Amino acid sequence: MQQLERDPEGRLDPEPVERLAAFLAQDWPYPDFWREPRFVAAAPELVRAWQPRPGLEGEVCRLLRDMGRFAACAWSLQLEATPGGLTAARMSDAMLAATVSGPGRARALLLYLQAIGYIEPAAAATGRELRFRTTPRLRDAMTSRMALELDVRAALDPAIGAVRERLDELFIEMMVTIGAVNQAQLRRHPAHKSPLDLFSQRYAGMNILADILLSGDHDDIFRSNLRPARSASDTARACGTSRMQVAGVLKAARAAGLLSDAPGGGITLSPLLVSELKALLSGTTELLAGVCRIVLREPPLRRG
Repeated sequence: MQQLERDPEGRLDPEPVERLAAFLAQDWPYPDFWREPRFVAAAPELVRAWQPRPGLEGEVCRLLRDMGRFAACAWSLQLEATPGGLTAARMSDAMLAATVSGPGRARALLLYLQAIGYIEPAAAATGRELRFRTTPRLRDAMTSRMALELDVRAALDPAIGAVRERLDELFIEMMVTIGAVNQAQLRRHPAHKSPLDLFSQRYAGMNILADILLSGDHDDIFRSNLRPARSASDTARACGTSRMQVAGVLKAARAAGLLSDAPGGGITLSPLLVSELKALLSGTTELLAGVCRIVLREPPLRRG
């Protein structure tokens, strides 16, 4: 397969990228995935992909627990493959625009990635600012992480399944395209705060939320009905974190009105939380399906 079309400065063909970004920038709910029975049926597995699972160890599991680390790994791959390369300044700009973290943490994350062998100084670095390059260790970890997301969505769109079968070949182009679409979205609408930030910006927060969602009726996680109460110890064990961390996340979610305790025990999801979950799961599915079509040189939207 040929590489994606790029201009003389190395940028992707903007037309399909902008079309997908415009679709994703519209007011939610999207007109497609979230209404489909097959999507509702797949939702538990989409949420289960947030959790550590057998066969995933070390940093691959940690990438499931910390949004900042995951974003830094993703942007490292995207920045390295685009004009300007991987530098602290470009990482800071990218993560600040996405409201994932400020400049200070972006630099700290680069140091962390260097310490664990995910990036290293580029041998051919020139100029005053040090450039980095990613290592096979980072690429392997992120390929495994992306494989999880594609595996649980492969039955929802043929393009996702096609890219999953060739992920080793197409992985970098896919990551670059995701970055280009995200940047196009941010140019249209600056990143906004979501109630789900309460979970995603806390270590293991999304793992804890997944544990709550999957403790109820697995046929439809979008129901706001009662979930059985689980002990903080059980949830901490399932999520690979501490009981104190679980208690802190649940306390904050209750204070924000996203979760509430039902008389006689159990937890109920707020309508706002259910709506945000639909938006997140359908939005990421639409993003990945559109990106896969761009990588395969197909029209970015399902309706062409």
